[in-house]
Amino acid sequence: MPDIVPSLEGIDGGLYIVCQSSEGDEVRVERAAALKMCRMLSDLMEESPEEGEVQTSIPVDIETEPLMRLFSYCEYRVHHTDEAPYLGKGFDDPIIQKPVSRKLDYLFENPFDKNFMIGPDGAIPNADVSNHTLMLDILRASNYLHCEWIKDLCVSAIASFVMGRNVDKVRSDVFKMQPATDAEKKAYQERHSWIDKQYNIDTIVQRQEQGTRRKTKSKKSH
Repeated sequence: MPDIVPSLEGIDGGLYIVCQSSEGDEVRVERAAALKMCRMLSDLMEESPEEGEVQTSIPVDIETEPLMRLFSYCEYRVHHTDEAPYLGKGFDDPIIQKPVSRKLDYLFENPFDKNFMIGPDGAIPNADVSNHTLMLDILRASNYLHCEWIKDLCVSAIASFVMGRNVDKVRSDVFKMQPATDAEKKAYQERHSWIDKQYNIDTIVQRQEQGTRRKTKSKKSH
């Protein structure tokens, strides 16, 4: 299991690496697990010697708790890749079938994943979608370190708990916010009006027709 160490003295660089959290804690994790699961660390440590003591820690912009949670997942999963649905999967392969169509309670097939995500001490404790702050922190950590399996679990969880909810329900049920006011909706529409202009269906059809006419004209000219 990953742990917080008081110093780097005596830590075997062939077995472990140490990351310094944004809170200044030195977090030790199994080298093999971190490098296999976290592409950013793998790229960073590619030419780092494996022999001797760890000489320096790697600073990461992640708070201690989500960093510890992420590394605990990495250490477990690297030693249990024979479990469904991980058997035969690469470390960048998605784990949850898309599009997500299951509710949060039934989303995770693997018992360890389910406990990690929605267990009593999980990222979303007891599947209470309003209590998702830690999950978002873990998602940010997985994105920062390019840990694709954990990222897939987190984004699939988000897709699951917003499924079937309109914007106002997401605001009230998930984020405990009041429904958007007319002024907020107007400001949002003005700020993102470029999306409607770029992806409006009439605009897309018009562009396709223009493209077809250009191709036809080009063929006739030849």
